[in-house]
Amino acid sequence: MTIGAGLTVAGTAEDLLTVGLMLLLLGAMDFGRVGRRHFF
Repeated sequence: MTIGAGLTVAGTAEDLLTVGLMLLLLGAMDFGRVGRRHFF
């Protein structure tokens, strides 16, 4: 049970990290495109 919970937590953390990196990448691309158009 403890091992299972540990695996679940580790899997969730990995999923959150992956999703977070994807969102950061998409956000950076969107900001770069919009930022260049509006600010530069």
